This record gives sequence, C-alpha cells and structure tokens, in this order.
Amino acid sequence: MRTSTPSEAALEYINAYNSHDPERLRRGYHPDFVVSNPIFEGTKNADETVAFISHVWDTLTGARFELFNLAVDGDTALLEFTFAWDDQRDNTTKRTPVADVFTVKDGLLYNLRAYMEGTMVHGWVEEMGG
Repeated sequence: MRTSTPSEAALEYINAYNSHDPERLRRGYHPDFVVSNPIFEGTKNADETVAFISHVWDTLTGARFELFNLAVDGDTALLEFTFAWDDQRDNTTKRTPVADVFTVKDGLLYNLRAYMEGTMVHGWVEEMGG
C-alpha cells in the first residue's frame, strides 16, 4: 500500500478536521504522534488530541480550518489557515490565524507544532461552556 506524501497528509488533516469525524482524524496520526499547541500546556498524544479536538467541535459551532497556504519541504509541511467558528450568540464568525508545522512519518502526521493566539481560542471555548 502506498503511503501519503506530506502534501496529501496535510490536506487530509484539514479535510478530516472539517469533517468533524474523530475516527477519520485519528487515522491520520502516527502511533507516536505528539502535538504542542498554545491552547494547552505541554504536549498531547494522538488520543488526547482527538479528545481535545472533539471537545472543540462540540463547543464551537461549525469549527473549521480555512486553508490558504501549504508549503512542503521533505517530510515537513507548513499549513497556514484561519481557524473559524460560528458564534450563534451574535450571528458572527470568529476567526484567528494559525500556522501548523508538522513532520510526516510513514505517511502519517508524526509531530505537530501549532502557532496561534491561543488565549483567544481558549477563551472562546470557555465562554461557550467548554
């Protein structure tokens, strides 16, 4: 079976996130996957990441990634996107820019570092009851 290229893995990550399907998202993570993200302290493994993202999906209506740039060098990919969600309280869409840098191993996401204004997103999740 052919493994995904870093570009394919990156696009599947965006599509899996936007599908709100935790099993699909989990399938894209390497067994030794680890993520660091300014929303939480420390790092999370694949199962912890899926649980966290599922909580975001449950809390922020229409949570999605709006990809606008993908750059790949070897096994490293940089995704630039907007994290967006629909705030039903005031009928607006909230947005914040994000950059994810990850490495791919065996066609799966192996290590991900997210860069964003984490306090804002964390505050949104708390405001919405998460």
